[in-house]
Amino acid sequence: MQGCATPTQVHLYSKYLSKDKSFKIKETLENTGFDVTLNQLDFPSGVTENAIIYSALLQDPYQLDKLIRELNTEGFDISTSYPMRSGSHKYTKNSMAVLLLPEDKQIITKYQLSQKYNASNCDSDWIMILREDGTFSITGDKIKKKDLAYADGNWRLTAYPYIELTTQHPPHQYTSYLIVSNYLETDQLGRIDITEIESTSKHPIFGNCGLLFGQRK
Repeated sequence: MQGCATPTQVHLYSKYLSKDKSFKIKETLENTGFDVTLNQLDFPSGVTENAIIYSALLQDPYQLDKLIRELNTEGFDISTSYPMRSGSHKYTKNSMAVLLLPEDKQIITKYQLSQKYNASNCDSDWIMILREDGTFSITGDKIKKKDLAYADGNWRLTAYPYIELTTQHPPHQYTSYLIVSNYLETDQLGRIDITEIESTSKHPIFGNCGLLFGQRK
C-alpha cells in the first residue's frame, strides 16, 4: 500500500538561489520521490536561515528526515523546521516547504536593522536611526524646514529586503520604500559586515544616497 501513496509535495523557495542550483536541487529531490514546485516568494516573516515548513498531516512522517538528508547532500544544513505554519504561509495535507539561502547570503531581522546609519558618498552628513520600537528619525547638516515632515515617523520590515517608512505630519502623509543589502568589506584590521540601505526612488531628504552601518566581525 505504501507504494501507492501520493508523493509528498515540496515547495522550494528559490528566490535567493541561482537558476542552476534551483534546478539541481529540484532534480535531486524528484529523483528520490518528491513532487517539487519552484517559487520566487519572499521568506515568511521571522525565517532568516535554511528551514523547512512541514504539514502535520504528512502521510509518511519519515519524509521530513529524508528531505533533510537529501538537502544535506546538496550542501544545505537545515537548522530549523517549523510545523504547519510559519508567518503567513500555511502548508496543509501532504506537503512541505523548503527555504534555502546560499552561503554568501543572509536575511536580516528587524532587530538587526535597528541601528544608526550614516550617509556614504553624499553631499551631506545624513544620519538615519531605525529604532526597535518601530520609529525612525533622519538628521543632517543640510536639513531644511520643509524636510521636517519627512524626517521622522514609523518603519517596518515588510518582506525582506524591503523597509517601509511612513511619516504622518498633517496634512502631509508620506510613504517611501528602502531596499537593504548586506556584504563584507576587508581592511587592514579585518572584515567588516556592512548593511546598506537605499531608497527605491529619490527620497525627499537624502535623495539617492546610500546609508551604511558597519560592524567588525
